[in-house]
Amino acid sequence: MTRDHSLPYLGLALLAAVAVAALLSSPVYAGLLAYAAVLGLFALSVNLVFGTLGYVTFGQAAFLGLGAYTAGLLATRWGLSFWWVLPLAVLPGILLGALVGLASVRLGGAYFAIASLTVAEILRLLAGNWIELTRGPLGVVVMPEPLPGYGWHGIGQQPGYLGLTLVLCTLVVFVLHRLARSPVGRAWTAIRQSLPLAESLGIATLRYRVGNLALSGGLAALAGALLVPKILVLTPDLLGPAYSATGLLAVILGGRGTLVGPLIGGAIFAVLPEWLRFLGDLRLAVFALLLLLVVRLLPGGLASLLRRRPALLDRSAAAGQTPVASASVGQPELTALPSQAPRAANATQGLAARGELLLDVQAIAKSFRGLRALHDVDLRVHAGEVVGLIGPNGAGKTTCLNVLSGFTLPDRGTVQFVGMA
Repeated sequence: MTRDHSLPYLGLALLAAVAVAALLSSPVYAGLLAYAAVLGLFALSVNLVFGTLGYVTFGQAAFLGLGAYTAGLLATRWGLSFWWVLPLAVLPGILLGALVGLASVRLGGAYFAIASLTVAEILRLLAGNWIELTRGPLGVVVMPEPLPGYGWHGIGQQPGYLGLTLVLCTLVVFVLHRLARSPVGRAWTAIRQSLPLAESLGIATLRYRVGNLALSGGLAALAGALLVPKILVLTPDLLGPAYSATGLLAVILGGRGTLVGPLIGGAIFAVLPEWLRFLGDLRLAVFALLLLLVVRLLPGGLASLLRRRPALLDRSAAAGQTPVASASVGQPELTALPSQAPRAANATQGLAARGELLLDVQAIAKSFRGLRALHDVDLRVHAGEVVGLIGPNGAGKTTCLNVLSGFTLPDRGTVQFVGMA
């Protein structure tokens, strides 16, 4: 069994999070750092869809607001402890993410972005008009009780809140890091690079896509629940495009497809506007200018600066492991994808010596809106043969290969490989 070298780092990160919360006595700075951790967690949820799967989402605030409203309403309407309902707030985000994944199975690019924005807008209108439950624009006032163990060794409410957010953020980063190194993460990478290619490798793209969106929705809902002690009043604006844009820009600013980048971007969006308060009304303009400069000078985000120190970021190569520094800093590598190739290889072993029939194509035809690309094509390939397909441009060579590979279904005819259709 391979030893997991990441567990000691997880323990050190958890100890560091607790130490920071215990040593930081200022409630103002503790609350600001906790807000940075929450935005970093929200940016990680956006990055899971935008960076890992490759789909642009304009409606991630739907999950953020759903988690915040779930935790707040359970605490105010049903009298439950706010801190103990945090796990329950994740469930609606997971369910909504799965529903969005199933409903948008055939959508991609701008269409998926518009669909996600539509979901967020529907929830925003619902929160604004369901007065009996959400009080509409007036909002739901949530006053979380002190954390369990409040006052332990002199730790105040805000430092305790900071410690909780840092611990949860550390655990989320650890889980995402392990997923990026697993077959699940490599399947997500394959889907991002080429959906048809991933399907040809035997990857269940629908299942992995729905799982990605469900996990992303759950993380965003967790971030929304953790945001409640910071804002205290829940309004429909939580579901608006402002938070969705913040999460998306934090990923772009920090570095798309990384784990470090969204955390950096979230911290900058939380801390830098506060540091620029001395500029008054100009602070937002200066912040926007700095954001444009970073995007222009560093297209890969601030995390691209860390890639210049590979020895500090990837120690797995020294241990004789496959380099996967991209799982934590850059893009995950596409290796060892789950596919049906081993089964095909086993089915053809030993056939080359006997010269048996491998590929049997009979009378396949394919037309595109009246344009006949293939007409009654017959082809037989035996084991050990090398067969070339030659013809001028427009003769149908690519269409024929697509039909043989399974990317395109023929209008009629049969294709059998080792006796299997």
